[in-house]
Amino acid sequence: MSRLSTTHPSSAQGTTSEIYASIKKAAGIVPNVYATIGTHCPTGLKTIIELDNVIEGSTLSEAELAAIRLKVSTHATCDYCVTAYAFLGKFAGLSKAAIENIRTRKPTLNEKIDKLLEFVCILITSQGVIDFESVQTLLNAGYTENNLIEICLVVSNTTFINLVNRVNNTTIDFPSV
Repeated sequence: MSRLSTTHPSSAQGTTSEIYASIKKAAGIVPNVYATIGTHCPTGLKTIIELDNVIEGSTLSEAELAAIRLKVSTHATCDYCVTAYAFLGKFAGLSKAAIENIRTRKPTLNEKIDKLLEFVCILITSQGVIDFESVQTLLNAGYTENNLIEICLVVSNTTFINLVNRVNNTTIDFPSV
């Protein structure tokens, strides 16, 4: 059960109502996490949506984005995001086996994505500067310096969503995979 109060999207007014309408138009629903953020910080929700749009326009594939989001959420043990990103990962081109392997912290058997996820794991578990070897391994796997910055954006955005859900214990509104 969610801990924070949330205004139902149909009761929202002003800027929040406009943001919810654009989310509903794009996704068909206003996910509970967005309703929670919008209730308490509409400008924050608007910023998250804008960052989502930047990320979606990145040079990383949809499958790579989904894999990163799922890896970060699994590490954070955010049940809401693990469920959401596993569900969305199917539509992004991740196989059912790859999704399950990411969720259970096993290799996906896609060498490039596995190198990406190894880097993401180093990024989210480090408490300082990432060593040169880790960066070089990512670059040697076929990723670019531009991709590295995009990876950091995805990790940051996903971490924020994970934190909101962990604080709120957001009620899951995505189907289980």
